[in-house]
Amino acid sequence: MLFVSQAQLENKSPRYYLYIITGSNVCLNRDRKELVSLWFNISLAHGWLFLLMNTPDTLFYDGQCPLCMREVRLLERLADGHLRMINLHEVPSAPGEPGQLEMLKNLHLRTGDDEWLTGVDATVRAWSHTRWGFLFKALRLPFIGTLADATYQYWARKRFQHLYGCAKCMDVE
Repeated sequence: MLFVSQAQLENKSPRYYLYIITGSNVCLNRDRKELVSLWFNISLAHGWLFLLMNTPDTLFYDGQCPLCMREVRLLERLADGHLRMINLHEVPSAPGEPGQLEMLKNLHLRTGDDEWLTGVDATVRAWSHTRWGFLFKALRLPFIGTLADATYQYWARKRFQHLYGCAKCMDVE
């Protein structure tokens, strides 16, 4: 027999859910957007299993940018199961998220705790989900971080202008 119920936890982000499970081989919907298979071989004579599922980080990328797509394909191969990737051209912006134009200008990542990271911070966080993440953390060192941020902002501006030919859009906030 299988019993699954879901209850939102008090004083927590609405993206956290409590799953109460008995039985085995359970497939649950996690944060209502992504289907996550959880296979349990549980032999409980009686009782409950309580799991607090944390929502993974979400990287929003420009699916029309060849360089971005190359990095996303590499991240898909190397990342652990705690990073999802969403092509900005395939989904509309949800309430509370930055607009699509803003996200196309700079890389955006929403952490599992609903914190938004952009630019180099988003890159470092995304790569922290791979075994190579320690290399990217160097981009946050004092002098290197300042240089990395300036370089990224210059590159992101040029990339947006080249792909979308919209210099005027760069001034829209």
